[in-house]
Amino acid sequence: MAFKDNLEILDGERLSKTAKATVQATGRLNFTPETAAMMNITAESTVVLFKAGERDLGAIVKPGEDRRGFKVRRTGPYFYIQLRNYLEENGIDYKGHTTVVYDITRLDEVYEDLPLFKMVRRDIVHEPKVQPPPESVKNALAGVPAEGTANPPADGEDAPTGQENA
Repeated sequence: MAFKDNLEILDGERLSKTAKATVQATGRLNFTPETAAMMNITAESTVVLFKAGERDLGAIVKPGEDRRGFKVRRTGPYFYIQLRNYLEENGIDYKGHTTVVYDITRLDEVYEDLPLFKMVRRDIVHEPKVQPPPESVKNALAGVPAEGTANPPADGEDAPTGQENA
């Protein structure tokens, strides 16, 4: 058998598209305009999600309402679904120091005659932001007197007694 007999052309158009949806601190799952276009999401759509293991999801987009799914809402150019209850029920930290992102790929499969999408969860952990100390603390550590206080005596000088002008 020749090498070329086992070759299969990859679907470059489908495989080269990168799409993602990001969970906001409100529990909304936001789809970028490019992702919405790839998934055929409109303001009249419903996204039906499927649990796929511990972390990932599957999805289909229904053109109308479906009580099993999440009603799509729109804000500006972005589409979103409310995912807060799912996230909380599954112990997914979306409010703290973690950004939850789903990388979305259109599969060569259908479910209920609709394209099936794979949503792979990716958690981006952010270091907590440490507030710098106030200027007064920095100055005190550096030996700079606070405003409104007398300068400390230089080496070899006597400390002021408060009776210098008496």
